[in-house]
Amino acid sequence: MMGRDTCMGLESFLEAIKAERPKLRRSIVHDRVIPAKEPTFGELQPGTLHPALDRYMRDNGFSFYSHQASAIEKVALGKNVIVATSTASGKSICYLFPIVDALLKSRGSSAALLVFPLKALAQDQRVKACSLLEAVGLQSNLVGVYDADASAEEKRRIRSRCKIIITNPYGMHQYLGNVRLWKDFLEHLAFIVFDEVHVYSGVFGSNVAFLMRRLQRAAMAFKRIPQWIFCSATIGNPRELAMKLTGLAFELVDNDGSGSAGKRVWFWNPMFIDGLDKRLSHNQDTRELFKTFTSNSFQTLVFTQSRKMAELQAKWAKDGLARAGSPMASHVMAYRAGYPATVRRALERQLREKELVGVAATSALELGIDVGSLDVVIISGFPGSITSFWQQAGRCGRSSSDSLVVFLAGSDALDQYYINNPDYFFSKTHEDAIIDLGNPYIVRGQLECGIKELPLHEMDLSFFGPRAREIVEELVAEHVVQKVGGRYLYNRADYPAERTSLNSIPSENYVVFDTTGGKKRAITMETENRVFSTLHEGATFLFMAETYKVEKLDLQAREVLLHREDVDYYTQALYNTSTFPITIKPGGFDPITDVKATLPARVFFREAGLESLDVFYGDVRVEHEYTRFAVKSIETAEAIEYHPLELPKTAFNTKAVWFNVPLDVQVALDVMGKKSLGGGIHAVEHGAIGLFPRNVLCSRWDVGGLSIDIDPLYKKPMIYIYDAFPGGIGLAEKAKDNIIPLLGDTLALIRSCACKGDTGCPSCIQSPKCGNGNEPLSKKAAITILSMILDKLAR
Repeated sequence: MMGRDTCMGLESFLEAIKAERPKLRRSIVHDRVIPAKEPTFGELQPGTLHPALDRYMRDNGFSFYSHQASAIEKVALGKNVIVATSTASGKSICYLFPIVDALLKSRGSSAALLVFPLKALAQDQRVKACSLLEAVGLQSNLVGVYDADASAEEKRRIRSRCKIIITNPYGMHQYLGNVRLWKDFLEHLAFIVFDEVHVYSGVFGSNVAFLMRRLQRAAMAFKRIPQWIFCSATIGNPRELAMKLTGLAFELVDNDGSGSAGKRVWFWNPMFIDGLDKRLSHNQDTRELFKTFTSNSFQTLVFTQSRKMAELQAKWAKDGLARAGSPMASHVMAYRAGYPATVRRALERQLREKELVGVAATSALELGIDVGSLDVVIISGFPGSITSFWQQAGRCGRSSSDSLVVFLAGSDALDQYYINNPDYFFSKTHEDAIIDLGNPYIVRGQLECGIKELPLHEMDLSFFGPRAREIVEELVAEHVVQKVGGRYLYNRADYPAERTSLNSIPSENYVVFDTTGGKKRAITMETENRVFSTLHEGATFLFMAETYKVEKLDLQAREVLLHREDVDYYTQALYNTSTFPITIKPGGFDPITDVKATLPARVFFREAGLESLDVFYGDVRVEHEYTRFAVKSIETAEAIEYHPLELPKTAFNTKAVWFNVPLDVQVALDVMGKKSLGGGIHAVEHGAIGLFPRNVLCSRWDVGGLSIDIDPLYKKPMIYIYDAFPGGIGLAEKAKDNIIPLLGDTLALIRSCACKGDTGCPSCIQSPKCGNGNEPLSKKAAITILSMILDKLAR
């Protein structure tokens, strides 16, 4: 990288620009210095490692951090281990040393499977593994990367000769369909390693949990019981997650011994314009900061929330630097998934070797790809979780020099909640990762995959969760599976893994085809509900940061045809929703008609004489009727025109949490006006959904909601929040135990929002996915509802 135009260090530069720029001082709402952390080291018991590894450590002056030593010791004792420590803490040592140690002690017969969520991570770890093998006298060709880029001949060589096979979960999901091909490898399998385990949450994590159990069955078929080693960023429930993913006992290692340099963190809130009653775009402030730091040769990484914005930020920076005559213009690039692997590897190397001064990236650079230590990280919009925030922030401050993290808040409710509560943010524990082993749709797809791979014995049903017996009997009744003696056998010639996605819940999906250029190419599959909301005829659809326009929706063929088209508008479907409690029964469900059949999961008593807050949890039916769609300006978000929609109703069963609005609160709302009840409960619903991800690794799009003035069953106002996936994935269940903190945070969010209008703004009570077009809404009524409920809870 070219030298700086000034000898000024980063800290001096920050003080200088704060003094020179009043706007900058106004926008920085919080400035915090995170102190440096000295490393702590640990020692292994003598004889833990093979002498060749001991010699390697002595010759290279290598010492283990305390967490590395703890993990290696536990693995040596035969334990399954999950290591949950910070970014760049050397977690790979925790599995590479035990794997190489086992290879040395077994004279090259021990085998290990390493699974990484990104192909780029696999290549990084291949280099590390090869280097360690060569250093202790073993051949580097014992390592193989087994993925779609490997030829058929190369795959045969890897399966038969490699002792360390590196792959990804998507590939492994497919490869297990021919489990006998893996005989030579599985007969010697000693370790299964999954890195970046914190990403295995929600639908993806629930599917991967069953993939892990299928791996266990495959190993057991060849009389192997491998040890499991997991590595994760810091999350709220690492040991619980590991045990739920596999069904096995795990030891937790979280005594992070790695050191880190101090870093400064700025919380930046774009200016609020009273005349417009809204906040300026964080993308424009990102643009200015990116140019400021790169023009002064501070190596800067910007994390954006879409591929398109990564490209735009890089272009804006390059163009701005070029207009200013800066030689840095040619040293700024974008980085995102979708680039060829060779291009991504080159960009990673250039960033690591300081040849680039600026990179605008998506979260593709968040995970453990080695790009060295940077001066500045700009997080443009909250990345969805505190876990992801610190993953991204960890990209700077790895060396002893000064570093800066800038969090630019978007207009989303969660962004604004954290930006206005920095002390809460810095003291907050990380979110929990949630998976659900009881979702019947996921279990069904994964059972089919597992039975195709290996006949399923009665005793093996426990691998597939609490509903496995019920669902396997359904498969038998449908002749998908046949039962012979005590075993279940797959009854078809197809490979169910080919139609079972790890990223979605199996359902009656539609295939989406791109017809650009006259060719029909399948690009994705979507559920019926998503098709009706975002892929109806006339809709614009964003996919892989590209804009498409829908030409045709074929309900009979279950196909969507679209083509690439750049437009200056977007579309939003409007719909009516109904939600009601149900009882699940074999082959269907029954609506609950007797209020006594629903008992609260939690009851929060309030002051004497006042109705309690009753919180329910259970199965619900959600029905959507799509009525019309709006065409909205990208620039102003205002509706340009509306068009009718004629689509059948969609419906699914899921899990929900719901609660009442007590009678005294209803009376207060009646005094405020006849629209206060509807606008108030609608605003509470939106605010709570916006803040829902603060305790669980999910997005606001993973949950839905409905507020009802007079619920047909309870005959009183009710607010429902439900998992937006058929069968549920455990999100509403988590909410039932945290409803009071969620409502308290919602009240704080609405009260602190700077907007003046009673209908609120996107930073508080307006939702980007509201089927009713954000009508009616009332901030004032929402504040009344929440404050009366919370202030009068029994002490």
